[in-house]
Amino acid sequence: MVNEFAFMSNYLDDEKLPEIWTSGIIEKWLTENPELLEFEPIGKYDQFIKTVSEKIKNGDYWDN
Repeated sequence: MVNEFAFMSNYLDDEKLPEIWTSGIIEKWLTENPELLEFEPIGKYDQFIKTVSEKIKNGDYWDN
């Protein structure tokens, strides 16, 4: 999903891909460029991204 976002939004240069990056980059990019949410393939994932981000903050994916 991260790679698809990068290419749909032209966030990354095909020739200079980073070795490692996280989905947090997507959140930052969408916060800085909310007009991207008007592009249906990106916008339809907005709520999903927010939901997963909240679960990560709450530690829902880690054993207690």
